[in-house]
Amino acid sequence: MTNDVSVAVGDAMRLLRRGLSLGVVLAVVFGLATYLWSQRQDPVYEAQATVLVSSQTADFRSFGVLPFVAPAIDVSAYEVASRSDAVAQAALAALGEEGASLPAFRALYRVSSRDDGTSALLTVTGRAPSPERAAAVANAVANALVAWDVERATRSVQQVVQALEQQIAALTEQVRALQALGDPARQSEVDGLISLRAQQQQSLAVARAMGASAIGRLEVIQHAVADATPVAPRPFVNALLAALAGLVVAYGVVI
Repeated sequence: MTNDVSVAVGDAMRLLRRGLSLGVVLAVVFGLATYLWSQRQDPVYEAQATVLVSSQTADFRSFGVLPFVAPAIDVSAYEVASRSDAVAQAALAALGEEGASLPAFRALYRVSSRDDGTSALLTVTGRAPSPERAAAVANAVANALVAWDVERATRSVQQVVQALEQQIAALTEQVRALQALGDPARQSEVDGLISLRAQQQQSLAVARAMGASAIGRLEVIQHAVADATPVAPRPFVNALLAALAGLVVAYGVVI
């Protein structure tokens, strides 16, 4: 069984009248105090850099070039990478602030992504007490993220190069061991190992060339520009919200 609670129109009007004077007073006090407090706060500026995430890359085979492209990853992984020590340290180095605190620097920027299925964009937002600083932070992080993606492609090639070098070294040792035996019957085996080593050496040369031309999937398409309009504080908005809070408090007391 439920109990319905109803309030007569006359009671509601009396409640509104009783709380009106107190509500006006608290709204004015809260709003004015918040406005004065907001005006005393240091201004905060924002600047944004835009990075394109390519799902496909240009085909250079017609020019006789076969670059190695970084493996495709989910666009949200770039958001996580932007908070990594590697990216943050690279951005600080670009700003000439290698010794700065990483947690304090991470508080100055954020990275968001937008993916419509055909293309993806990363928005790097820098936030600082000056417009120039905000733009510098956003651009440094965007460039560091692009460099991190290229390094990711380079690391993949380096793993292939190391594996091939190990295989070639092992084949060389096998050839030497067989040649040291001086057994003519095993000459065909030696020739086969030498041929295989030559193939691996050719593959190694190709892998090294690919490593030199490794490319990432990120490209800065819009660098951050300093904007002289601060995004915070917002005295009028804060004062309005505080005034509304004052009304709520006043009628809460009356009720």
